[in-house]
Parts: sequence; structure tokens; C-alpha cells
Amino acid sequence: MKYFDYHTHIDKKNSCKSCTLEDLQKDFYLLEKQKISLQFHPWHLPEKYEGLPEEFIEAAKSDNIYAIGEIGLDRLNGPALEVQK
Repeated sequence: MKYFDYHTHIDKKNSCKSCTLEDLQKDFYLLEKQKISLQFHPWHLPEKYEGLPEEFIEAAKSDNIYAIGEIGLDRLNGPALEVQK
């Protein structure tokens, strides 16, 4: 059985690189180079969350977006847990 690293923040063969929407906007060719896990980390949520930005939704439709990652609850950083939920 082959193993794959599906959580990395570096370019690596047989991996799924974790990127923010801003990463993709800076380097559009990331989508052509490798599989991407598009992240929406709780640390980066605004205090008044009103849904995913339209740009994020559009980027998530790309064929090379294999996962939505970095989603979860973080008690140490980010907005209040109610906002994160």
C-alpha cells in the first residue's frame, strides 16, 4: 500500500497542499501544479461570520480542489466559539 501525505503546506509529490484562498489568488498556477486542500481556518473568521465568501465557493469548484480543510473549532485563537460553530 502506498501512503500519501494529505496535510502539508509545501509543494510535495503525492500530496494535497493546504492553501488559503489568498494563496491561490497569489499563485493561480498552484491549481495546475498539484492537488489542493482549500482551507478555511477558524483563526481567520471575522467576528460576524455571514457565510463563505463567493470567491471561496467559486475556487472550491475547481477540479484540483480535493478537500476543504482546516475546518474545526479552536478555543485558543480566533473568534468566539459560537461564531466558529
